[in-house]
Amino acid sequence: MEDELTLLRNIAEKRNNPSKWTNSTFEIIKQMTTSDKGEIGEEFIYVMCVSLVDKGAKRNPHSRDAYDIKVLGKTIEVKTATEDTHNKFQFNGIRYQRIYDFLLVLGIAPNNVYFNIYTSADVKTQKIGVLVPMEKGTVGSHKLTRGIPQLFDIPQFKQVITKVLQDRQGNNNE
Repeated sequence: MEDELTLLRNIAEKRNNPSKWTNSTFEIIKQMTTSDKGEIGEEFIYVMCVSLVDKGAKRNPHSRDAYDIKVLGKTIEVKTATEDTHNKFQFNGIRYQRIYDFLLVLGIAPNNVYFNIYTSADVKTQKIGVLVPMEKGTVGSHKLTRGIPQLFDIPQFKQVITKVLQDRQGNNNE
């Protein structure tokens, strides 16, 4: 008989269904903590904005502030999620009381990246869809579920972000 550790490993391997993340482009991100995923998402969006939209974009140095990035004079809160087993993205920690102009969601799939951007008014009035409280009976923090059809492919970033932010150039208090 094999030793106990090898036996257990062999039994587990027979039952293991490989994850869609195994050997994928972004497997490394899937394995990270939620906080690290969020930090990576914010940095990625910041670099994309500086490179493609606004050379003067600024990252907010206060990580627990109401927004993460300022682009073309607009404040943007960034939420990052990895694709779940149902091919959806759960963007957590959305707070109505925070003051920002836009919410940008960044969805990371095993081999692709998606995004969308919404005005804070559309978030707060739930024009973008129902936001579910993260805990029953609380009103502080919500989550937004999106599927790939509700998001843009990352190569469309410059076009979409520039259009949305420039279309809203005169409206600072949404």
